[in-house]
Amino acid sequence: MEANHIHRALFGHDAPEEVHRQYASALEAAPLADWPRINLERLIELGADLEALELALRRSRRRNALTQRFQVLCYLAEVRPDNFGRFVNGRCRWPAGWLILSLHLLRSLYKLGKGRRLILAAGALNTAKIVLRSNDDHVTTLPLLDSNRSSIPLVDPWSIGAALARSVYSAAMLRAVYAGEKLPGPVHMAVYAGNGTLCSDYLFDFPLSARGNIAAAKYLTPALLLVQLSYPDAPTPTNHLRLLPDDRLELRYASKPASPLESHVLGLFRELGYLGALGLCRCLTPGNSCRYAGALLMTATPVRRYQTDRHGLLSGTHDVYVADAANFTVLPSTSHSFTMMANAMRIADHVGRTLG
Repeated sequence: MEANHIHRALFGHDAPEEVHRQYASALEAAPLADWPRINLERLIELGADLEALELALRRSRRRNALTQRFQVLCYLAEVRPDNFGRFVNGRCRWPAGWLILSLHLLRSLYKLGKGRRLILAAGALNTAKIVLRSNDDHVTTLPLLDSNRSSIPLVDPWSIGAALARSVYSAAMLRAVYAGEKLPGPVHMAVYAGNGTLCSDYLFDFPLSARGNIAAAKYLTPALLLVQLSYPDAPTPTNHLRLLPDDRLELRYASKPASPLESHVLGLFRELGYLGALGLCRCLTPGNSCRYAGALLMTATPVRRYQTDRHGLLSGTHDVYVADAANFTVLPSTSHSFTMMANAMRIADHVGRTLG
């Protein structure tokens, strides 16, 4: 498949079967450059313009794996009799020659501009890792935002032993936003019924024997209610990431204590007839929310390395854009998926306009 895509970029059609075999043998025999590290299969899957990317890489670095692959395929194609006319001009065609060269000059300028605009959207952590690895930077620490969440189990004493309601919506039955004093921002609350998850997920949180826990889950589940509080996050010096010399990311995030809001929520639900205790509240340990952001902060006028401007352009570069949550300045309390998609579309529109 790789030979087909490169052959198509060079000549506009798939490679003959013989060229496929020769290309595979040549790659096994010839040592290729390992910089930049290119996942060619992924680029092909994403529909990348290989010709534009090869030209941009060749203009920025003399030796790279993609140019070498193009060159291998050119060698194999040139020695085939059916490609004689592609490489050798057999008769005088000077007016056409000037015209064709002029057209390819303009086309190459377009391809170079297209290939040099890179949009990174590999996920907040992976994008940060790519940027640090590209700069061979194992010293700089970048901000890390993570979603802080706490869960509060509640029990309706009058529903213990009741039949499990099969018509209850298993996802969040109620969502609310709390904005009050002494909080960093609006807090998102979601309320779930106990039948929205498997009993085994919380079975051994009960203080009974294994059989006693099964019985407790059976009779308590119809009475259970779970309240989940999600807090926003902003950059702090204690929370950061760094690229280690072995290319692994080191994440450091200090756990945050429960806020006064948990006690307030318990009091509100107590008035509704639900029982709970602050000691049963559980806060997610860092890394369990799978919602990260903020490593490459977006600012109106970037002044520091690894910041981005309002169009997502990475500071210190001319054509590298960040289009995922890595450039978020804060992490909201609720899901940021739609915000991330809207931001990516806005940045892509800007990049598209620069290409004309």
